[in-house]
Amino acid sequence: EDSTLIKSLIEMSIKLAKDLKKTEEKLSYYIINDTIRIEAHKEKTIYLPDSFKKFTEKEYRDSIYKNEADWGSLYKRWKTDYKTEIDRNDKKEILGVKGYKLIITETSVKSFDTYVEVFELYVSDDYNIPFTYYDFLKLKKQVNFKGLILECKTYYKESPSLNNIYRISDFNFDKQLHKLIEFNKNEYVKYDF
Repeated sequence: EDSTLIKSLIEMSIKLAKDLKKTEEKLSYYIINDTIRIEAHKEKTIYLPDSFKKFTEKEYRDSIYKNEADWGSLYKRWKTDYKTEIDRNDKKEILGVKGYKLIITETSVKSFDTYVEVFELYVSDDYNIPFTYYDFLKLKKQVNFKGLILECKTYYKESPSLNNIYRISDFNFDKQLHKLIEFNKNEYVKYDF
């Protein structure tokens, strides 16, 4: 059952988070039309937010692994609702850009399990980037939120002290080179959920 697997993964993640020291990883996002390239340490992902598909190339022990994952098919099995709270009085400035606080609470139900994930964001409306383009939010359905996310703290409601924080460290809106997005889908092994 998917929910048992997800529950086990969450429990394992919580245990690992308790054992690990705080670490920092740099993510780079390149947006061209409706396609996003995400680069992290030894990993490159092409993310298609309209379908929630990811094509990931990962380096591990001197080998390259290429996987295709259709998160959209998994997300369709979950009943997901969003609740939002906007506080325009709670402001933060990062890199000279001012943002206000937006809290998104995502409640996902599958079989007998309910998961509540909270995203505490500081967002600027000066930029028109759909929230589904930010794959670290892992939104499970299309939403109408847009903006430049300056900071995001994400956690499960039952364990708020175990969280991930994403903070913008640089950005520009110069046109990206299309070759950043070019890839051959046939080279990726399809991963089914």
